[in-house]
Amino acid sequence: MHQCFGLLLSLLLVACTATSDLRVASPQKTLTVAAATSLTDAFKAIKTSYEAQHSGVTVNLSFAASGLVQKQIEQGAPLDVFASAAERQMDALEEQNLLVQGSRKTFAQNELVVVAIAQQTPWLTQLSDLGDRRLKRLAIGNPTTVPAGEYAQAALETANLYTQLKQQQKLVLGENVRQVLAYVEQGNVDAAIIYATDAATSQKVQVVSKIPADSQLPIRYPIAVVKQSQSQQQAQDFINFVTSSQGQQILQKYGFVPVGPNR
Repeated sequence: MHQCFGLLLSLLLVACTATSDLRVASPQKTLTVAAATSLTDAFKAIKTSYEAQHSGVTVNLSFAASGLVQKQIEQGAPLDVFASAAERQMDALEEQNLLVQGSRKTFAQNELVVVAIAQQTPWLTQLSDLGDRRLKRLAIGNPTTVPAGEYAQAALETANLYTQLKQQQKLVLGENVRQVLAYVEQGNVDAAIIYATDAATSQKVQVVSKIPADSQLPIRYPIAVVKQSQSQQQAQDFINFVTSSQGQQILQKYGFVPVGPNR
């Protein structure tokens, strides 16, 4: 009798301990972060570092043109964080009250360059050379949805080249900046205007010209928590990591220009 009672008591203690452990265990959180295509390599590195320091959080990354992500958020896509390559898309979402107020930060900057397979275009050394009759095709991002294309259009307009190239049907539009880069790598176009960070990822093309600062709009990357996120605190923690000194060092490693604190 005593042995049965002792066994029953032991089983009850084990059950209580197991139940207690279940109560204490924290559920695994999953964050969905949508980011501009130009952030692909840097954010993969940030994900690795962030998850190593936050064992209870898994970060799912999704990369697309910022304009497309904007539309997804407007249509109710289940996203937690949006990292854009331009301020226009973030402004539009903020105006619609689709972002968590006060969560938006500027976390990186970039610059535009002209790239080509240099030995095939020896005559191309500066932005104005894109008006040369020897240029057959120039790739840029679609200005409607791709911030890199929006910036490229502005630079070409400043140089009085955009209308000319458009009328001559020399512009080839890509749906994201990596596609634009691929057009040059594959020899489908003579040159392209892309971010310096994306140019640095390729062994096949060379930067033949940097776009002068007075010929391009400031390229700033904002990040914010999406209002419909079910994990707003974790989403804010991720943004804090991106804007921290460690996050900024990772971004700088991939060619992005860091920004000051509290931007």
